[in-house]
Amino acid sequence: MWPCQHARETRTRPHARESAYADIARGIVWAARHGADVIGLSLGGSGPMARRLKGGVLNSAIVLAHGEGALVVAAAGNDSTALRPYEVDAPVLVVDAADRDGRPASFTGFGARDALAAPGVDFLSTLPPYPTKETPKNTSGYGELSGTSMAAPYVSAVAALPHHQGLGPDALAATVRDTAANPGRLPELGLGNVDAAAAVKAAAAHQK
Repeated sequence: MWPCQHARETRTRPHARESAYADIARGIVWAARHGADVIGLSLGGSGPMARRLKGGVLNSAIVLAHGEGALVVAAAGNDSTALRPYEVDAPVLVVDAADRDGRPASFTGFGARDALAAPGVDFLSTLPPYPTKETPKNTSGYGELSGTSMAAPYVSAVAALPHHQGLGPDALAATVRDTAANPGRLPELGLGNVDAAAAVKAAAAHQK
């Protein structure tokens, strides 16, 4: 499993942000052509420009990566709104965030077709070892973070487990989706919370 690119939202001129998305698209293509099996995307950005870019240059890169045999997993965003940032037919596994009880996180974006959910609240994560606007008093290099950027790597890891059973990107996505659970049918959870054990078991059964 290879991480591809991680981009945070920055307030820049539109053309500068467009250039950043083009760089990320090139990173997706590079990773796929160099043996990546699962590519994780955690992309900041909201509004018309971000939605257009995710549906455009990134969409084509995701399609190419899929053709190379890689599964692309992407964070849904933290806008607490229902939207579809990627084209409907894009082969991307979009991830919403849930809390420790499996309920939708208050901030999670949702609405992508066949999206999944995973824990994304109060994750221990690395931080800059110097004061920032978000962490002005924490210089330890570690702290708790929340977001779909925490949830998406969780799903990437779950998808990587059944990959060792020899499944391709479509079978991987289907396995993780089919074993997710959303008993309350909450729209913010999409198809439901991922289940690593169930996904591995289903993949093993698929090989028999």
